[in-house]
Amino acid sequence: MARAPKQAEYDVLIIGGGINGCGIARELSGRGYQVYLAEMNDLASGTSSWSSKLVHGGLRYLEQYEFKLVREALAERKTLMDMAPHLVRPARFILPHNRQMRPKWLIRLGLSIYDHLDLFGRTRRHRTSDDKSLKGIRTVSFRNDRTGQPLKSEYSTGFEYADCFVDDTRLTIINARAASQQGATIKPRHKVESVKRVGDRWHASIQSEKISCKLVINAAGPWADTVLDNLAVAPAARNIRLVQGSHIIVNALFEHDQPYILQHDDGRIVFAIPYLDKFTLLGTTDTEYSGDPAKAEITSEEQAYILEVVNRYFLRQLTQKDVIASYSGVRPLFNDSNASAQKVTRDYVLNWQKDAENWLNIFGGKLTTYRTLSCEVAEMVTSMLGRTEQAGWHSDAVLPGTPEQTEFAQWEAEFHQTYAFLDPGLRRRLCQHYGADAEQIIGTARSQAELGTDFGGGLTVAEIEFLREHEWAETVSDIIWRRTKLGYVLDASQKQAISAYLKSKS
Repeated sequence: MARAPKQAEYDVLIIGGGINGCGIARELSGRGYQVYLAEMNDLASGTSSWSSKLVHGGLRYLEQYEFKLVREALAERKTLMDMAPHLVRPARFILPHNRQMRPKWLIRLGLSIYDHLDLFGRTRRHRTSDDKSLKGIRTVSFRNDRTGQPLKSEYSTGFEYADCFVDDTRLTIINARAASQQGATIKPRHKVESVKRVGDRWHASIQSEKISCKLVINAAGPWADTVLDNLAVAPAARNIRLVQGSHIIVNALFEHDQPYILQHDDGRIVFAIPYLDKFTLLGTTDTEYSGDPAKAEITSEEQAYILEVVNRYFLRQLTQKDVIASYSGVRPLFNDSNASAQKVTRDYVLNWQKDAENWLNIFGGKLTTYRTLSCEVAEMVTSMLGRTEQAGWHSDAVLPGTPEQTEFAQWEAEFHQTYAFLDPGLRRRLCQHYGADAEQIIGTARSQAELGTDFGGGLTVAEIEFLREHEWAETVSDIIWRRTKLGYVLDASQKQAISAYLKSKS
């Protein structure tokens, strides 16, 4: 009888390629562990691509007394700005006020607490970003400020404070790239089909591959309980609570670049965020969800809710006809038995599975705190597997695209000067999507035509080939929705041309 082929051996198998899974893969591989990450679809194809695109403390969580979560998230803003300044950029948010809302003194007190909570956060190893860009609150008189122009006259004053905007999908993917560069095996479109404990190791069947590992991490987000059930680790598990958040996209509501945070009578808030130069992103909602997370879609009630809140503030009144696009994602919140979806904790819970040795579950969490979650997971893994020898690793090391020796603002200015032959809009997009890696996309080209066919929106053959070679892109959706967001501006014929090109390369 022929002997079965020897299984590839790893220290850790991570199930799930969202921000938590990719962040954990980066952290563990940086510490010297041999990591295999399996994602059943594309990287960041679930919750990690359907967020509000913010790195923020979560101002409204103060009312729920989630001080630890807010403090940790506020401290992380600065760290992530240093790690990926091309993706994590500060913004000055506008909070309009009227007499029907909380009194001004209470709002100012809350904003002051928010502005200073990160003073008690962890100290970073290095500081390259301007911390002042994330500091300071001020009262705004809308009668003589540009941010008042699109608002109804009843909103005469408001407040301004700082948070950060981020491309959630790209942040996830560059964490996967960093992990891969450190030796991790990253496998999109590889579903874990079975696992079995044999002796002191887990044996897993993943598509056509078979591997063994010492420890399994379930970072499947909304599918975390499904993974436990399908793999017979914990049948009928009920550890997470699914809460749907939906957004809509409309043509730009205002000309300036400052986002708004809009309060509603029910205590929730809706963001109005400048998006992709031409649009405004509006959301989000909090509604209970059941069923397959991949099939989440905005409901008519959610859309009406968002439009109602926005129309309460802005002069331009929106209808359903103004909605260009929408998206919905399911947040995998830890099931803390709270009756209200809005009050379910946004903090994460790390749980060793009972009756399954060396199996760690990740429940909950948020985009902003993925790195601190990853560090905590790494310490738990170390407690089980022992410490590896990996000199010089720092969790806050810069991510791919961050200039190593130059301040990002200086690098960006030099980039625009060096590649002045490119269209200004394309230069800006390449800077904000890829940072210093944009130079790799451009290569030796000295004209835009040398980048190859332009499929629309400045998406060229050179960029597509970079995404295929370095970012695991295979399909049109991978490219135009998750990695570039150009799906919002490309027409059907342009999308078809991209599809034909990809087929020619397969």
